[in-house]
Amino acid sequence: MTSNPLFLYSSWHWLSGDVRPISTWFIASCKNHPFLKIVKSLLEKYWLDKDYLQTYFIFHMFFRVAISEHPQLFATVPKISNVPPHFMQFELQEKYSAKRFAELKNLSPIHKLTYKLPKEILTSRDTLYAHIIEKGSEI
Repeated sequence: MTSNPLFLYSSWHWLSGDVRPISTWFIASCKNHPFLKIVKSLLEKYWLDKDYLQTYFIFHMFFRVAISEHPQLFATVPKISNVPPHFMQFELQEKYSAKRFAELKNLSPIHKLTYKLPKEILTSRDTLYAHIIEKGSEI
C-alpha cells in the first residue's frame, strides 16, 4: 500500500463497469496524485453549481472520469479486493472467539468496521464488537 503512489481498495464491481471501481473509505496517496487532483477539481466545479448532493457516489463517478481520461495511469494502481476488509464488519454481532478474531485480523491489514449496529449488539458484552470496543488500542 505505502510503496505505490496511489492505493484504494478495488470494488469487485469495477470489472463489470460499475460506477464504483474503487472504495473511497481508505485512500493512501502521494502528494498531488493526478487522479485525486482531477477528482478534487471536478468536485469543486460541482459545488460551484450545486448546493446539494445529487448522489452519494459522486466521488466514485468523478474517479471513473479520471480513469477514463488516464487509463494507463489507473493500470498502475494495485487491484486489491475490498471484500476481505469487510469480513470483520460482517461478524461484529457474532459471539467473540479469539481464534476467529485472529483469523479475521489476518485477512487484511485494514478493516472497515461500523458503529451502525442494532442496539442489542452495541450493548452486548460477549460479541466481537464488544471485544474490539473493550480492548481498543490493545488489540
